[in-house]
Amino acid sequence: MEVPEAPATLGPEHESGGWFYCYQHSPGGALLAAIDVWASGTAASATQVARHLAVNVTPRALGSDQLPPGLSLAGYQYMSYTPREAVIEVVFDVYDKGDVEVTTPMVWVPGLGDWRLDVPASGSISSSVVDPSLAGYVAWRVP
Repeated sequence: MEVPEAPATLGPEHESGGWFYCYQHSPGGALLAAIDVWASGTAASATQVARHLAVNVTPRALGSDQLPPGLSLAGYQYMSYTPREAVIEVVFDVYDKGDVEVTTPMVWVPGLGDWRLDVPASGSISSSVVDPSLAGYVAWRVP
């Protein structure tokens, strides 16, 4: 999946073994890191993504499925942002399902100097189909 990048400003600044790191400590950095989490899932298993890009992962949160092919970024909406945490609804155009928003909780990890997916204690991330007009979201695709 193609993802937006702004290495000189928002990130990622580094890549290692196909994993991208060092997003800016800002709302834009959190957004790009959140998008990268899902984009990485199109090429790697959930276990690999969790190991490299998430925190608070429990064994039941680790699956082995990859995301379906044919994903493209459609839009986003910030639900909340503080310098420590961000919750972003990222919308993808999913080949056979339409537009699907995925609530993506991110947390700033000071020791790493980076944003990570903050896996909920339940181990599941909420998602739902949204109206293709993307009302209420910042559209990322050309209508």
